[in-house]
Amino acid sequence: MTKKKNGYWYILNIFYFLIVTTGNVALFDKFFPIINRNYYLFFLYQLVLFYALILFFSLFLFKVSYGPFGRYKRASFPKDKIIEKFISSGRVGIFPIDNPIIRAEFTVFKNGLGIKILRLIKIYIPKENFKTFEGRRLLHDSPETYNPIIANEKIIMKLNEIVANS
Repeated sequence: MTKKKNGYWYILNIFYFLIVTTGNVALFDKFFPIINRNYYLFFLYQLVLFYALILFFSLFLFKVSYGPFGRYKRASFPKDKIIEKFISSGRVGIFPIDNPIIRAEFTVFKNGLGIKILRLIKIYIPKENFKTFEGRRLLHDSPETYNPIIANEKIIMKLNEIVANS
């Protein structure tokens, strides 16, 4: 079941971003009063750029209604038993996860598959949404993310076992 985001969610995210950026200004002036402010602006620029990249990546990973500015909240990882974790390359929809900087952590749960990218972006697909397995491809009908999920053969084999055992 998907929950709608309320207006407070948007306000809290904007408030959080403002606190992080302005709080860093106050801390920087307190602990580094001699250093030129241009260093701080450089680090602030890097923070804003990283935040923008996360939002940009989310556009390719999640459907619009489940994205960062969408109406619905995404499903969180369950508190179920973790069967196995893999750090691997792959692809979610059209978003490739195959370079040394961007790696994904695929977590096989008792009731589905969790994908964590850059330790910040989380995707969960319950096993009820699995449709078919074709080689390294997992086709699903999850409303949150795009098809297909391409992963390591070991991950697909574990997911096959889970579906077969239920």
